[in-house]
Amino acid sequence: METQFEKLVIPAEYRARLIYKYLTPRARALCSRLDPKTRDDYEAVKAAVMKECGLTAKSFLAKFNSLRKANNDTFILFASKLDGLLRQYLEARKVKKFESLVIASF
Repeated sequence: METQFEKLVIPAEYRARLIYKYLTPRARALCSRLDPKTRDDYEAVKAAVMKECGLTAKSFLAKFNSLRKANNDTFILFASKLDGLLRQYLEARKVKKFESLVIASF
């Protein structure tokens, strides 16, 4: 979604509202319990949903390390899945530069 937001130049104040209808019922229930100001902040909603679903850096790394190509997956699809997991892991670790990644892994 974030890539699409960037490509389409969607203003930050509309992003939380746009994703709401695509959330699972569990995530919607969580959002309904949030403060109204927090509910309109995309980054706050994203953080709350990820925390509620247990999507942590550790879980992303475990999924990345255990992911195997399915018989019906193309190599492009498999590479895309790996890329997505790696990006989510790096984002969860707040890695912005390669030097931060090297320091974070020790």
